[in-house]
Amino acid sequence: MAKYFEKCSFEERMLYEFRNIKRKMHSEEFKNIFDKVEELIKTGKITMHRKFLSYGNVGEPLLNPYFIEINEYIRKHGWKTGMYTNGLLMTKAKMEQLFDKSSIDTINISITGVSAKIYKEFQGYGFKDTQQVLDIVLKNIAEVIKLRNERKQHTKIAVNYIITRKNFCHIGKYVNYMKKIGIDEIRFTPLVDRP
Repeated sequence: MAKYFEKCSFEERMLYEFRNIKRKMHSEEFKNIFDKVEELIKTGKITMHRKFLSYGNVGEPLLNPYFIEINEYIRKHGWKTGMYTNGLLMTKAKMEQLFDKSSIDTINISITGVSAKIYKEFQGYGFKDTQQVLDIVLKNIAEVIKLRNERKQHTKIAVNYIITRKNFCHIGKYVNYMKKIGIDEIRFTPLVDRP
């Protein structure tokens, strides 16, 4: 897979820092940080045009055992929230807890491909049985859509597809599948392949 950038000034440090995180942020630690941010906003020391917190992009938010508690705390303060996930841990039970406690405004699922061959190139690498992992992710996506609809939640559910020369011909199958299960938005990220 090609990289987005040839080199990033933060790449080595960022990757090193995130690979070596040994613990999850406890909810009390997060609340303390969040309260300090809220105080800065109230006193005018920082300005926010939109109070929105997005979990993820680096790491899987559903790995943190305090995720739902943290999300509930933020939403009680009037913030909107969203998360980026690979969908593997987005189980019906976990999402029921999330919807029961506080809900979430957006869920963005990184899933490139609805076939094991394509999925393995992007999110499914490293698994012994890519098809089994893909089946779990697809089931989780369908269940969260169904649960969202049953509970009349307003959560927008989106999927992210990375486009390359190798997989662009599979986009039609992907779009049809996602439309069929009720995805709200499909996002495409073009990635330049190197020879």
